[in-house]
Amino acid sequence: MWTDTELDDALTALHKEVKPPSVDVRAALMVACNEAKPRRRYAWTAAAVAAVTVGVLAMPGAPTAAAGALGAAAAQVLANPEPLPGPGQFFYTATRESGLASSMTSTGKPLSVLQESMTQLWVPSDRSAEWTVRSGPTGARKWLAGNEDLARREGDGGLLDPRANRERVQRGPCGDFPDQHELGGTPDDGKPCGERYGHWEAPTPRFLADLPRDPDALYERLSKDAKGRGADVLRLAAGVLRAAETSAELRAAVYRALVKLPGLDVTDNTANLDGRKGTALGLTENNLRDEVIVDTVSGRYIGRRSVLVQPGTGYWAGLHPGTVVEFTAVTLGVASNADTPPAN
Repeated sequence: MWTDTELDDALTALHKEVKPPSVDVRAALMVACNEAKPRRRYAWTAAAVAAVTVGVLAMPGAPTAAAGALGAAAAQVLANPEPLPGPGQFFYTATRESGLASSMTSTGKPLSVLQESMTQLWVPSDRSAEWTVRSGPTGARKWLAGNEDLARREGDGGLLDPRANRERVQRGPCGDFPDQHELGGTPDDGKPCGERYGHWEAPTPRFLADLPRDPDALYERLSKDAKGRGADVLRLAAGVLRAAETSAELRAAVYRALVKLPGLDVTDNTANLDGRKGTALGLTENNLRDEVIVDTVSGRYIGRRSVLVQPGTGYWAGLHPGTVVEFTAVTLGVASNADTPPAN
């Protein structure tokens, strides 16, 4: 919310030579103008609104840089929708994840390592047919605190358990893989494949169809289900963005809904995930900055990452601010055969 002084100063600072913003930025700011409830009334004439947008003033919701990046991504994803599989083909999703594992040596020294894993999922165009998932560690690891020699010499506290270092291939109709059950079960247990609803992080076509396409309504749904916590809004949104079955219209709506997330800003214009560069849009809560990474040129969602913003304690003991403690890189495509990634 602006104070009277802030608004007066901002209007005074406008210059006619300032270049006008892009259409996406202007649209985001116009939405914000309509939603803002200033402490005193102003007659918002067309000329006044144009002056404010030219000045690129900060409005409620995501700052201007983030709003522009999300607007560009929404436009591009509509212009370049992901291909859909035909009969006998598969939605393909590859998720490369580096997750932090931490422990202590026998003498109390902190050990932290990023361990990489890969999960590949093939979902048939007929969801009731057999799905295939291949998952396991890649063997790549990056030590953030300690090293291999220290872990061998003083013990790793179970950090590098060799039993976890194996690849698994599972198959099952409608994604019912052996030995894969959610603790406590789900409302979809026992239902026919076409009647399952799913949730934000494992959406089904029914769930996706029920989500609003209006950005305001979609943001309201996201915020409600995330209980107002910004990091969880990003997490739930990412679940839909990484789903291969999400339509271009819904992806664009998610991007435009995130424009409304307070505090979201561009934190890195050249974020690199799995060899692909994009724009990192993040917000900070407590000791972590959570980010979604978007290629604004193609509109594709690339992945997520979490960055430590304070000196690490507890689980993050020994880590410095700016350390990436988790990232997930996502690749979508259409495959002709299960077990075989798309050609490009």
